[in-house]
Amino acid sequence: LPSAAPTFFPTAGPTYLPTAQPSSLQNTCVSMRYKSWNTLGSSSQALASILTYDECTWNYPGSGAIEKASWTGLSSAQQEAASQLGYREETWDCWQNHYEDYFWSELAVVGAQQCYETLGYTQATWETEDDPPAVLELSYDELTDNQKEAAACICLYESAWNFEQLGNFDVTFCGISPIPTPAPTNRPCVAPTVFDVGCVQTRYEEFNSLDITTRAFAFVNLGYIRRTWEDFRRVNLVENIFFGDLNALQRTGAEGIGYNELTWDCWQHHYGDYDWNDLADSLVQDCFEALGYNETSWTFGTQVASELKSFSELTDDERWGAECVCYYESIWDEREIGFDFSNSFCV
Repeated sequence: LPSAAPTFFPTAGPTYLPTAQPSSLQNTCVSMRYKSWNTLGSSSQALASILTYDECTWNYPGSGAIEKASWTGLSSAQQEAASQLGYREETWDCWQNHYEDYFWSELAVVGAQQCYETLGYTQATWETEDDPPAVLELSYDELTDNQKEAAACICLYESAWNFEQLGNFDVTFCGISPIPTPAPTNRPCVAPTVFDVGCVQTRYEEFNSLDITTRAFAFVNLGYIRRTWEDFRRVNLVENIFFGDLNALQRTGAEGIGYNELTWDCWQHHYGDYDWNDLADSLVQDCFEALGYNETSWTFGTQVASELKSFSELTDDERWGAECVCYYESIWDEREIGFDFSNSFCV
């Protein structure tokens, strides 16, 4: 089963290079960043908002779009806001961006290239984002000691690696005591690994409109016919299998259509065959709790009240839980592609 692991990839390089080495930046974290949103003062929230944070993206370090940019990719107003929160170029690029925005050659200049090599990257995988290293599928506990040192070299410690929510965050790496965190003012945010699970648009096209190769993957490998492909009232048995249990033929078909482990288990399987503890590992247990499940009802397959509702009848919390596990209105209501199905969630 998938675990919570980061998905850090480069975008564009900075216009000039910092001189600080990563080894000098460990223990220079900005403690303010690890206080939950509702413990920040109004002035700090305003500064965070300039950096495009809201409660959700602030409370899940690693989920904010701003963190994909190095310091030189920030606007002058954003640099000023970051400075007032306690950052400077070197600490932002390590603790916030983890050097994701650097070209491969630039990683060598700041001493981070070897760290990424230890994590399994090569110049080709870094620059093309093809075939990302297997380490990204591991939880922090599964990393070797060398991999943990490499993660620390780019300012990724256990809680950040595992995409934990502030309040569950171990901040001892920052040289500070755990920060008391009151209950959030709103329902916890969808975990970043879920936010990042993009849908496979092909899945929501009419069967006869699929190109011949995709239709072959659907029919031969996965057992779909037009009715089970288009009518969500008719469940294809393959959707009851999580990605790790697909046989070789089925996995080839799933990958041929465009799925990987994360997208299959969310959009096709909806985590249905996961154990309760596996849901927590994949950061979706809160989503099912919002739908009314607990460990007992999940384990024994007991029906909960939300299952009897149409999507429009769900409460806000229940709707949040449904969408968090890739149940959008047309899927939840089991509509038919080409008839009353809307794929607007996938555009």
